[in-house]
Amino acid sequence: MGISLRHTRRMLTAYRESGATALAHGLREHKPVNTIPEATRSRVVHLAGKIYQGANHTQLNELLSEREGIHIGRTTLRRILADAGMATPRGRRPPKHRVRRELMARRERWKAVQEAKRKGMSIRAMARELGIHRHTVRRYIDADSPPTRRPPRPASDTIAE
Repeated sequence: MGISLRHTRRMLTAYRESGATALAHGLREHKPVNTIPEATRSRVVHLAGKIYQGANHTQLNELLSEREGIHIGRTTLRRILADAGMATPRGRRPPKHRVRRELMARRERWKAVQEAKRKGMSIRAMARELGIHRHTVRRYIDADSPPTRRPPRPASDTIAE
């Protein structure tokens, strides 16, 4: 059971004197001191459903504290509303991933830069139109042929022996 011999003897003595009820914890039927009263819980549910309908949990918590004098934590408020079957008014937004631009192949970008150079466009205008950095435009202008992929780096022997 994971209890000491002394405690075992204490429990056995209590069992002999009072029966099986002596083995139950003394505070078994008592509510914790920090329990939110049922009247407050029902008032919060009523206010959330009628008067402050549409407010999210954080806003509702601030409104209850400022206007109604009900000071409870946001997570407690969330738990009370969840127990009453009231979910948050709106779900989470989908994550905003970066909208990636359509990438041209390197060869097409190089051709577009060469064509724009023949037309006499400025480097900044080319960069703006093609959606690439002006340093990349300058590198493509200076290159005589389309860029190729870099060869992979050779493996280094940096592992400690």
